[in-house]
Amino acid sequence: MPMPSLSGASVANTNVNLLVALDALLQTGSVTEAAAAMGITQSSMSGTLAQLRQLFGDPLLVRSGRSMQPTPLALALVPDLRQGVQALERVLHGGPAFDPRHSDETFTLALPDRVELALFADLLQHLKQVSPHVGLQVVPWGRIEAPPQLATGGVDLCIGILVPPREAFSESWRTFPDPLPPGHHTQRLFDSGLSSLVRTGNPRVGRRMTLAAFCDLEHVLVTEQPGGVGIIDEVLAALGRRRRIAVRVPRHVLVGELIARTDLVATIDRRVAAVHAERYGLRCFKPPVKMPKGSFGMIWHARTHADPARRWLREQVALVAKRLA
Repeated sequence: MPMPSLSGASVANTNVNLLVALDALLQTGSVTEAAAAMGITQSSMSGTLAQLRQLFGDPLLVRSGRSMQPTPLALALVPDLRQGVQALERVLHGGPAFDPRHSDETFTLALPDRVELALFADLLQHLKQVSPHVGLQVVPWGRIEAPPQLATGGVDLCIGILVPPREAFSESWRTFPDPLPPGHHTQRLFDSGLSSLVRTGNPRVGRRMTLAAFCDLEHVLVTEQPGGVGIIDEVLAALGRRRRIAVRVPRHVLVGELIARTDLVATIDRRVAAVHAERYGLRCFKPPVKMPKGSFGMIWHARTHADPARRWLREQVALVAKRLA
């Protein structure tokens, strides 16, 4: 039957508790049981039913023997009323619960390519096991500033290199700014050091690497800056030494094949170096100078800090990172 139009009635000027009580009355068919469900007295529920009858201009529930039966209008109200009360319950409990086993949500990650190589494959494998229908979108991120898409929802999470404030790192090493802009959160995942990478059989590299030999080699540097230098150049300069950078490339993914086909050396994140060493049969060694360490970490915006789905995503990233560490 068509819904009645209640003259002058609106959500704004109606006690919503009346509608919650009506839902309880129609679900139980009993003033006594509805009162118990709402935690009020039977007399209070009887008074509420009287107000509802006045509001709708309909008896709503009529006694038939020992039970109460809904009127045709009451039956017509049931579906919308039930959905409305359930929707209010979800609002009060922070929205619908996130179920990773059945969710088909797509998360967007902003990653520099060193993180793609060091972490992403392990993360994807893990997520497919615990949440087989979840999707991932990866967008490149190599800048030092926090992506504005974190605040607008275009990016859910960034994973990159955190740098201890006490260290003066060059831009070729840093990923996150210090300090982060207001409204952002960050979490350290695991420490990160550097490894040097050469091809197996490189005639210019013996069983061990001396500082002199290291400086005499030709180096690959990952940087997007023309003529850029790295943290190694800063460390060497402090020792009164320098190296020759023969090749500058913008992405870590290019390093493995370059080293495999030349006598160059590259000093990069040790986890990325390990991936290239396994893929191309290369040799890793510890740089002959003491290098400061950074950390892999996550960054996200306050707008998604309490969101159940994004909180779950951060927990999964942290779990995978802990295994790698």
